[in-house]
Amino acid sequence: MPPALEKLTPSEVELLHTNFNKYHPILTCPQCHRAGHIKNNGLTRSEPKMPTFRCSQCDQHINHMQIQERIQATTPTMLGAVPNPVFLPTHATSYQSSNQQPADILQTVLQQIADHSKRLDDHDQQVNAQLSAQLNTQQEPLSSFGSQIDFDQLDSQAPKPISATPTNNNSRLPSTNPWTNSNHINNTIKQTTTKKYNLKRQARKEQAAIRFFQPPSANQGFQYLYFNTKTRMPIGQVRRHLRSININNGRILDIYYPEKNILALLIHNDFTDELKSQLGQHGITPKTSYDPTSPDILHDKKYQDMTTQDRTDIAFRLHVERMERAVRNIRYPVSLTVAHAFLEHGWISEETIAELAPNNKNKNSSIGSLFEDDDSMQDRESDNDL
Repeated sequence: MPPALEKLTPSEVELLHTNFNKYHPILTCPQCHRAGHIKNNGLTRSEPKMPTFRCSQCDQHINHMQIQERIQATTPTMLGAVPNPVFLPTHATSYQSSNQQPADILQTVLQQIADHSKRLDDHDQQVNAQLSAQLNTQQEPLSSFGSQIDFDQLDSQAPKPISATPTNNNSRLPSTNPWTNSNHINNTIKQTTTKKYNLKRQARKEQAAIRFFQPPSANQGFQYLYFNTKTRMPIGQVRRHLRSININNGRILDIYYPEKNILALLIHNDFTDELKSQLGQHGITPKTSYDPTSPDILHDKKYQDMTTQDRTDIAFRLHVERMERAVRNIRYPVSLTVAHAFLEHGWISEETIAELAPNNKNKNSSIGSLFEDDDSMQDRESDNDL
């Protein structure tokens, strides 16, 4: 059981808030070690109520003793130009070893706060005075230079602008530098982003076209890879996550959830090693032994009183229904190839394959879909039957 946290007196709580407001830009989170992201999170529920804090980056909760320790551990170099930092007195040092009464200790702390506040005010006044003196020093040459200019003479010598409308001599001409125009900058950024995006799409289309003209692979077939997930999210959002780690969504033929916190990705056998390698760089590995037809994936209470054989039959039937929905949502003619692979596993029937074959007109119009990239994939979110 962790040791109980020391309780602070009201004056110590006030002093802790003063120090935190002053130094929080350089205080680091004990979890993610990033500075400047610790925020005040109110008070604890227990009595007496103590201040609590939270990191806005990693959502780590930090108690008042951790904040006090991090303030005391901050070196004068890290504090920069802030003079004489105010630190809370630790309960295990001078105040416990002395014979001072609580009222005397409180009076001492209040006096220290007043002394440090006065030092800070004096320091601020000195800095403001120095800055004002430097500003006045820099403005004096400019003022003397401006007094020596004959603006009337300059106006008389300046060429008259060619314009149909009268102009004001005192008005400033617009800058000819295009990079001072926010619209020009935004358009340039947009054009650059669009160009990179189009180049990426074109490269993936070329790869798909090259694969079309290659001989059939010796590793024919398709398979599902199963991964653990923290939560369930829409399939479109899953594809965006895959795209953010440079996974080609055009090679992911189907995505569905066989059960809670399990994600299934349908891929060609040739893409298996590449996908595992890409995901492995981020510490993501597939489940080595997972059976989507196992009765153990049935978590609905209505199946609890059934026999193991009945649960096995229901799990297999639900899996077959998912596979039929999957092949109907995959673009033709890839769907026909996937359907034949599913037929070998006994996951779909020949009648389902016959329904997938379109007429000749649709066949001719769907050849171009072989070269679709990942952004033109139709996202499908299967229903959760479990």
